[in-house]
Amino acid sequence: MKKYSKFWHFTSRLLPALLIMFILMLGLWQTRQTAAQTDSLPASPPNAERGLEIYAARCANCHGPTGGGDGELATNLPNPPIAFSEPGYRNTAVPALLFETITNGRIDKGMPPFGPASSNPLSDTDRWDLVAAIFSLATPPEVIATGETIYQNSCADCHGTTGLGDGPEATNQPAPPTNLADFSYWLSRNNELVISKLDAAEIPAHSFTLTEDEQQAVVDYARTLSYNYRDPLAPVEPITDGIISGQVVNGTTGTPITEGVVLLRAFTIELQPSLALTTTLTTNGRFQFELPPVPPDLVYLTSFIYNDISFSSQVGQISRNMPELSLPITVYETTTDPQTIQIDQMHLVLDFIEDRVRVSELYAFTNDGTAVFVGETGNPNNGTVNILLPANATNVTFQRSLGSLNSFLPANEVIQTEIGWADVIPVRPNSTLNLLVQYELPYRDGLTIAHPVQYPVSTATAVMLDVGVRIAEGEWISQGVRETESGIFLNYARGGLVAGDSLRLQLNGRPRIVFDASGNALAARNENTELFIGAGTLLLTLGVVGYLVQNWRKTAVVTHQQDIQHLLEEIARLDDAYESGALHEDDYTQQRRRLLDQVINLWPHEQKQVD
Repeated sequence: MKKYSKFWHFTSRLLPALLIMFILMLGLWQTRQTAAQTDSLPASPPNAERGLEIYAARCANCHGPTGGGDGELATNLPNPPIAFSEPGYRNTAVPALLFETITNGRIDKGMPPFGPASSNPLSDTDRWDLVAAIFSLATPPEVIATGETIYQNSCADCHGTTGLGDGPEATNQPAPPTNLADFSYWLSRNNELVISKLDAAEIPAHSFTLTEDEQQAVVDYARTLSYNYRDPLAPVEPITDGIISGQVVNGTTGTPITEGVVLLRAFTIELQPSLALTTTLTTNGRFQFELPPVPPDLVYLTSFIYNDISFSSQVGQISRNMPELSLPITVYETTTDPQTIQIDQMHLVLDFIEDRVRVSELYAFTNDGTAVFVGETGNPNNGTVNILLPANATNVTFQRSLGSLNSFLPANEVIQTEIGWADVIPVRPNSTLNLLVQYELPYRDGLTIAHPVQYPVSTATAVMLDVGVRIAEGEWISQGVRETESGIFLNYARGGLVAGDSLRLQLNGRPRIVFDASGNALAARNENTELFIGAGTLLLTLGVVGYLVQNWRKTAVVTHQQDIQHLLEEIARLDDAYESGALHEDDYTQQRRRLLDQVINLWPHEQKQVD
């Protein structure tokens, strides 16, 4: 039993990383092993400047802003992230293997995939640009400068000034000089291998003598002939010709909005507000912002208030190659008709604590109409979607997940009403509002859980660890069991419900597996042994929630752009509240960190648009 105690103390220190690891292992990011297409070379030389932008948003939180392995999340990981800037790293780094790692991840080391298996994948070009960024982080600019001097003095006569193998002495060689600008040459070679071929015994033309440091430098430089190197610490020139434009269209009527003010906000990669501009709509509903000189790493969002509801565009970025960006906005009329709302997915998780059962219900509310549902009173502050619970439910809490289900935030804005509970967030057309409610009920050896649902439910499932309790079959049908490292899960499902039906679930049996407060597995529970489930329950709950999320992700609607829009709006409101003195600094810092982590998980780099 001691191993459970040691494991519990270990997990309590690394809980954030372990939770991510567990979700990854269960396939939350759909982590099927996808072969990295390293036989398919990049269409153009990888661009480190663009790769460094992607790196800053997707990699720096673990690997560090300059590749030192010292990102803010590094200490939470089960294995230290690779330090790209360590002097020896670039000698053994192989582009093909780097691309494969970026594509498929290293789940055992806590690194998610960024290829097709990711819920927010990077394109092939993005991943090759990341490879270039990593080599730039690994190679100091002074080494590149030294290597260039050596190359031009000792190598350019054969290999050519740009490495094409077309130098003035090329035709006098017994074999054509290697084309060092060809990325395929470097694809599967690390620096150690290339350096080993520099001596005259390998290539007679290499009759010159170089020190080890000079060999390292010239190979580092020669590699940059195949990709666009960028000094990570060099000052970044601003973009001077940026233009952001779009049109505001009423999605309910299909017509443009012709009056009103559009707000453009820009954020740094750390999501600090950087720029705010306003402009008025033209008669055809269009708008345009001509930007002042701006850094290339800003992210942009346009918004428009219609019927007292803020509507936002997608998020996007500009670059020197694409300085124009289209960020159109779709607004909607409002409706008070609850028939536009349905629950696409409803999932229950059951676990047993002391003499209680804890019920976690995960709802996916959707709006299939063409107007924003603002609640039956017409005022969202009075409640939009309703959640009804058993009358004797205690310790009720709500959390919100923004589409990706990677993490949850407290939904403190949920209010209690005369009939139950209600969210105050309007439900927009073609979007999903995800809410997780948890509550507890008294439990001994049997219980009927029942409460009405106010909206149609497409499907409902229930999941719990096999601890000796069963759900009575009838409306609920067993879907069998599944074994995981966290235990054996029992799965049940039932058909849909119409609005006003009661969700009923009959539990039979007493839990036989319990843990004490230290996480030690104890004897079976019976009439003479009333044992308490303490902190150790968290291990079981992690497994149940991870498994639940895995199943839900198979069908849940994931709308990353809408999630990011909402998160950026929340951050802007949070900043305003703090600046006005309405929010304490500690609360502000904690809430902003949570929102920032959500955006980091969701941020897409491939969605740069040109008008």
